[in-house]
Amino acid sequence: MTRYRRAAGVSATAVDQDLYLVHPASQEIYHLDAMAAALWRLLAEAQTEAALTAAFAAAFPAVETARIDEDLAQALAGLVGPGLVIRD
Repeated sequence: MTRYRRAAGVSATAVDQDLYLVHPASQEIYHLDAMAAALWRLLAEAQTEAALTAAFAAAFPAVETARIDEDLAQALAGLVGPGLVIRD
């Protein structure tokens, strides 16, 4: 079962309503949208994609699960791609 977790050494800084991550090796700064920021917070502990979907479905019961899955996949790809989140 695939689990997602925060990569070691990534720093997070909240500025007002925004959340920024800094990659430890490249020092590149990433601005997270609301969904990615919520996802980052959920990944304080390793999570399966099913657990993440369930958390977002509970938070947004009026949104279809297929839409949540699509948005979640896009947000995860945006965090995994640059190495901010690790897929185990």
